[in-house]
Amino acid sequence: MLRCKSRNLFAVLKRLRTMTTSDDKDIFPVLMERQVKFQPSSGEELVNIVIQIGYPKWTEPNIEASCPVAFRGGIGRVRDIRGADPINAMKLAISFVELYMQRDKDEGKFFWNDGEEYLEG
Repeated sequence: MLRCKSRNLFAVLKRLRTMTTSDDKDIFPVLMERQVKFQPSSGEELVNIVIQIGYPKWTEPNIEASCPVAFRGGIGRVRDIRGADPINAMKLAISFVELYMQRDKDEGKFFWNDGEEYLEG
């Protein structure tokens, strides 16, 4: 599990690259998802990516909550994003997804399914 505040999300992005999970907890009930495509900077074919955000839940009642996030077809499930309560955890999970998709373009670019480049924010 990973705890972060909005201003620290860029540092968290770097840490999450090596913090994916690959066990039975990879599957979780999905609250929302987005379908996009990713093209590596190497020029390879576009890859279909399904971004999933699960239901936030308390990890410690009234102290901390977490929200699962996965990039299916890409980096997979990352460590749960933590916040002060379920709403904060959800907000941080959404912020994480947006920042991850806007990261260093040297690694590749995200596209909407219609082929338009993903330029959010």
